[in-house]
Amino acid sequence: MKKKIALVSMLFFVFFCKEENKETPKQENPVKEEKVQNMNTERVFNGVYAMREIHLMKEVFGIQSKFKDYCLRIDLKANVVELGIVEGKVYKGKILEKDSESVTIEINGKSQKYFITKDRFDSFALMTDDYSEKEADGKWNMNSAAGAEASSQTLSECISDIKGNLELQYHEEDHGVPKKK
Repeated sequence: MKKKIALVSMLFFVFFCKEENKETPKQENPVKEEKVQNMNTERVFNGVYAMREIHLMKEVFGIQSKFKDYCLRIDLKANVVELGIVEGKVYKGKILEKDSESVTIEINGKSQKYFITKDRFDSFALMTDDYSEKEADGKWNMNSAAGAEASSQTLSECISDIKGNLELQYHEEDHGVPKKK
């Protein structure tokens, strides 16, 4: 008899809990999707980029350097942009606008809009309206990228990599020239 009472009590409890759960309102999905999209945007843009066209840096931001390569760090959460050059100087800036495909930054009171796209190696590349070219199909020409996602995690590591590449290039050129006796 006790087993039957316990069984009926459990069934009643389960039925009551099921009915109670039906009455609670469920959270809507659009809010969750928006958060995911914002997280993807931050994941894509946050990082260090190895930039290869010094004329952009000179013309747009007014920064002078003897070398054509420089590094750009973008941090959307902190609203910080840093541009580092081989000479060891770091210029700080800020983010003016951002969306899922582009970010507009300001350094030295001058702004530049960068578009982000995936390159053929599935990493990210930065493009600009002024320098980068679009193909007939509307896609970016990857050979005209202003910069690419660096393998380095910090601005100082990126600059160090550039310096290492410059030294390697210098030594390769040095060995190619016959020495006079």
